[in-house]
Amino acid sequence: MENWDEVRTAYQVARLGTVSGAAEVLGVHHATVIRHIDALEGRLGVKLFQRHARGYTATEAGADLLLVAQATEDQFSQLVGRIKGRGEGVSGELVVTSLAVVSPLLTPVLSAFQRANPGLV
Repeated sequence: MENWDEVRTAYQVARLGTVSGAAEVLGVHHATVIRHIDALEGRLGVKLFQRHARGYTATEAGADLLLVAQATEDQFSQLVGRIKGRGEGVSGELVVTSLAVVSPLLTPVLSAFQRANPGLV
């Protein structure tokens, strides 16, 4: 797909049923939502929504898009959860080798370091 923003916009319209609701969730102007929907429908050559006075209802094609977009958003959220914070903290196994005479000095430092980095084993 060439423009994921349009798909994401269509997903929010299908989920919420209104352009204004989608615009609020996405943090864009309602005209941007309409423009995205029109562009996506034009590119796909199919109507994704039935427009009503009270909002938008997904067509069969729109419902298909909603299912795929929901799964994609769920997977993206899971991915963000897994990678969020990588590189910011220390994790894994730390092996320290030292002389016995240094141990009394090193132990409190390593204990504090481990408390500050709970991902460290």
